Amino acid sequence: MVAWIDENGRVVRPAEPAGVSDGIRSMDPKAFQIPKEVIEEGKRLRKTYVDAIRDWVVKGERSEFVLSTEEARRRASGPDDAATFFRLK
Repeated sequence: MVAWIDENGRVVRPAEPAGVSDGIRSMDPKAFQIPKEVIEEGKRLRKTYVDAIRDWVVKGERSEFVLSTEEARRRASGPDDAATFFRLK
């Protein structure tokens, strides 16, 4: 999990998975092998996330990846009760 906090202490992106997915769940438990396409997707996600961070470093608050205060607050509040219920099932 990663949170983006600017030089003024403002959270511009609350805690979120840092360019990862749950692809590990597709691992063959006997062979400890992850399908090649899942590995490639993981690499793509990480690159996309790092590119977003680089964009933020260069552009600061003008970066398309910086969230408004309201959106950052909404995302930081967590899932609603229904989402939590179904995720735990």
